[in-house]
Amino acid sequence: MLEFERNKERFVFLKWGAKALKNMLIVPPGSGIVHQVNLEYLARVVFSEGGLLYPDSLVGTDSHTTMINGLGIVGWGVGGIEAEAVMLGQSISMVLPEVVGYKLTSVPHPLTTSTDIVLTITKHLRSVGVVGKFVEFFGPGVSALSIADRATISNMCPEYGATVGFFPGFGIPADKQASTVPFVYDGQEYTLRHGSVVIAAITSCTNTSNPTVMLGAGLLAKKAVEAGLRVSPYIKTSLSPGSGVVTYYLRESGVTPFLEKLGFDIVGYGCMTCIGNSGPLPEPVGEAIEKGDLVACGVLSGNRNFEGRIHPLTRANYLASPPLKGNERWNKLDAPEGMLYPWDDKSTYIQDPPFFQTMTKDLPKIQGIRDAYVLLNFADSVTTDHISPAGSIARNSPAARYLAGRGLTPREFNSYGSRRGNDAVMARGTFANIRLMDIFDAAERYKSEGKQVVILAGKEYGSGSSRDWAAKGPWMLGVKAVIAESYERIHRSNLVGMGIIPFQYKEGENATSLGLTGRETITVELPQNLQPGQLVTVQASGGKSFQVITRFDTEVELVYFRNGGILNYMVRKMLNNA
Repeated sequence: MLEFERNKERFVFLKWGAKALKNMLIVPPGSGIVHQVNLEYLARVVFSEGGLLYPDSLVGTDSHTTMINGLGIVGWGVGGIEAEAVMLGQSISMVLPEVVGYKLTSVPHPLTTSTDIVLTITKHLRSVGVVGKFVEFFGPGVSALSIADRATISNMCPEYGATVGFFPGFGIPADKQASTVPFVYDGQEYTLRHGSVVIAAITSCTNTSNPTVMLGAGLLAKKAVEAGLRVSPYIKTSLSPGSGVVTYYLRESGVTPFLEKLGFDIVGYGCMTCIGNSGPLPEPVGEAIEKGDLVACGVLSGNRNFEGRIHPLTRANYLASPPLKGNERWNKLDAPEGMLYPWDDKSTYIQDPPFFQTMTKDLPKIQGIRDAYVLLNFADSVTTDHISPAGSIARNSPAARYLAGRGLTPREFNSYGSRRGNDAVMARGTFANIRLMDIFDAAERYKSEGKQVVILAGKEYGSGSSRDWAAKGPWMLGVKAVIAESYERIHRSNLVGMGIIPFQYKEGENATSLGLTGRETITVELPQNLQPGQLVTVQASGGKSFQVITRFDTEVELVYFRNGGILNYMVRKMLNNA
């Protein structure tokens, strides 16, 4: 309730987007962590469009995105700015990574937990060194890991430094992936293949204790029967409620005949399919699975899906709740109609962003850095949380003063994360770290005097969670470039996406070794034919001069920079196409 009260403006904006934009699905707030919802529900593995089959893939905006690799879907984390461009139809470009195979053998000891396995693999991969690489797990040991185990190992990608930790779908050889086995059941011929469902059960664990869910299953069965749907007769179906009371309310509500018509007769009360007490499959079905070494499936409403638990011959078992429960508050939320969002100037949550206000239709010339002041001179390991915190808004911060000026009390300030739709708050929250002064005020003074600013940093600048405002915020403060010893992969990409130049010191050099104090002014001339990774000369006041690497890693990134950022590039592209 409180979440909806505080974030209503944001949710209205999202719901408007779901209606106004094509191919956009919003999972209502409160449904769960997006990565788990994707793993359980959204991910399709393979999908069909226009008569062609496409492998599913995922571009996500934080470090947990790699979780989906456990399901056999290639997914990796990118910056929020890159993701915004993807949603507008732009392809992702990346340097082709090295693929490292990691062989898993044997079967885990019964007392070994999934956490033990995950941490052991992570420790080993750290010692091997797989930063920036694609890791693919293979070998006989893969089949001993559940989807949950695989997803957890993949989810640890950021911890062992890889971009992807991929598991194939059950490791079926390419020449056997299309295997089919015909069989005869009750005088009629059928065909089994990998992925065929052979068990479907509404079982006594979890969901059958809930009358709302059970009645929902009955109503779903009624609609299925009325739509002419049926269950293939060789599929073993059953309904085993937790108590006899379920039988009465299903019968009294009139849905029992529809469940029975689909094969979901009540076969008893208590633990059945969920614990492996489903009974034998029809003999011809079992023989066909073994003959083709097929990955057959079970679908059940329980809470256990370990391989072999439901039935020794069902290697893939999927948990499914009969109805997809909605969100009443989300469903009742009124959202504007139309393609253009009606911005509310009084809103302190959602504002029209300023990213395109100075943009021209024609492409500008490449601009270098001219007599720029150093806004901040950082040491190593400056994280995105230092650059753009997502937590609470301190009462003595520039953002707090702004919100108080709009009539809000401290208890209504909420957090930076919840107000990321308001650029005025986020600009004031940039570098709003307890160890720093009011950087916003200093940046505004430089801006009012027409001065450019840059940032000096050490190793791993922008490490930590991916956060697009860690690049958008500095852009709003007038930052033209960062000179660092090294960058976190996604943050460097986000800087490029906002038109901020990521310069990198040459190996073995840094601000200290070059005698920089942060009180200098910085000038960098950029050639119009700038190339990825090109060395350019930095002129610092006081006569200091040194070379840095221009960290545009691909030609596409240079195109984004020439446009003033990836979003500007997409807008120009759409204007030209129109």
